[in-house]
Amino acid sequence: MIQLYYAAEKRYYIVCGTTNLPEALQGYYVKHGDGGVDIEPLAPLYKDQVFQLGRHLGVPQEIIDRTPSPDTYSYVVSDQEFYFCMPYDMIDLILYAMEHRVSKGRRRSRLGNHGPARACLADIERKREATEPLRHLPPTPPLKF
Repeated sequence: MIQLYYAAEKRYYIVCGTTNLPEALQGYYVKHGDGGVDIEPLAPLYKDQVFQLGRHLGVPQEIIDRTPSPDTYSYVVSDQEFYFCMPYDMIDLILYAMEHRVSKGRRRSRLGNHGPARACLADIERKREATEPLRHLPPTPPLKF
């Protein structure tokens, strides 16, 4: 991030993040790493919407098809395997239901006997609560003028 900000400063640019809604809600970013940016234009978008936007903007298909990766290991692993534990479209649906205040009981009943999905629902709720501090500015003393 130091190098990125240095290059941006020299060119009078801002640093743009790529965190999407599922990542933001679950704290799937490093606060002063990939989360240390000036703007997060994709933060309100579900993962599927990011892919749709990429296609609409003409992003090459090989980039859209590339497996999203946390790049934390030399071993090839996807975000899905590393952090999310289920397909992106299922995560988008669960988060959409949470955002629109669909009750936990109704969300669980819609998932039926899909055990991994039910476990992932609990995992999403746990991650969202545990990473709440990441989504806030640090405490600042009152400024007096």
